[in-house]
Amino acid sequence: MTPHATSGANAGADEPARPAARPAAAIHDTALRVLEQLGAKVLLPEARAILARAGALVDEDSQMVRIGRDVVSAALGSAPKSIRVHAGDRARDLTLELGSMAFLAGSGAPNVTDLEHGRRPGTLAAFEDLIRLVQHFDVLHMLGPCIEPQDIDNRFRHYAVNRAQLTLSDKLPFVFARGTPHVEDGFEMLRLARGLSEDEFRSGAHCYTVINTNSPLKLDVPMMEGI
Repeated sequence: MTPHATSGANAGADEPARPAARPAAAIHDTALRVLEQLGAKVLLPEARAILARAGALVDEDSQMVRIGRDVVSAALGSAPKSIRVHAGDRARDLTLELGSMAFLAGSGAPNVTDLEHGRRPGTLAAFEDLIRLVQHFDVLHMLGPCIEPQDIDNRFRHYAVNRAQLTLSDKLPFVFARGTPHVEDGFEMLRLARGLSEDEFRSGAHCYTVINTNSPLKLDVPMMEGI
């Protein structure tokens, strides 16, 4: 596994593209308007209570939560200005901050395709091959759920995905956040693979996750538990 050369805040991280400021600002403003005016249906009562305490408008009958831009701004203001995340190879550690960019492959696809076999449902073998490709290309700085290995039961899929990442790559991994148990399992597998004590693991950032809404504008119980 070869280290890569970078530029900017992530020493050695290639930057294939940099988004323009005006479109990025427009996307942010649209997101704020959706949260403020339309809101989202939050199915986990504990999450609704936390959001209400933070200043969001919560309708318990409909489970709809509207989050004002002032609440969003306060939350963003409380976030660290810079986060150093640790990869398996410390030469691949990344700094996440304003002006720093990190790239990963497209993620979350149910299917995989290639010239030899065509389009087909995602499998663990195909996922492992994609992890090998991400490991090979220095322009991709972190791992992601490229496809869903649909040949693995959803109850056990996170174990197989975590194992593939930890054994086939030394880049920053992700963990599924489909409920608290999946997150805890991911943390423990990562801690053991890295040979870290509980205190060492808790003292740093070693992975990431992504939370998406279900359509239309719904945050289900597993996603909110994952957060």
